[in-house]
Amino acid sequence: MDLALLDPIVRAASAEDAVVLDPFSGSGTTGIAAARLGRRYIGVDQEEEYLELAMRRFEDLEGEVAAQARPPECTRS
Repeated sequence: MDLALLDPIVRAASAEDAVVLDPFSGSGTTGIAAARLGRRYIGVDQEEEYLELAMRRFEDLEGEVAAQARPPECTRS
C-alpha cells in the first residue's frame, strides 16, 4: 500500500499519540504512516518474514524522523 494513500486515512481516523492497530500489518506501511503522523502503532502478522521486513522499515525510518517514530510492537499470531 502507498503511504500517500494511508497518511490521510490515519490522520482522519486517529488523534496524535493514539494507538493504531493493524491486525494484518504485512510490511508495516500503516505503521510507517502512523509513526510519521505521531501515532503509536501495534502491528500483527502471522508471517515472520513480513514482521522482520516491517522492523527493518522502522529502523530506516528512525534516521528520517527519529523524533516522531516509535518502534512498532510486533506479535505473532
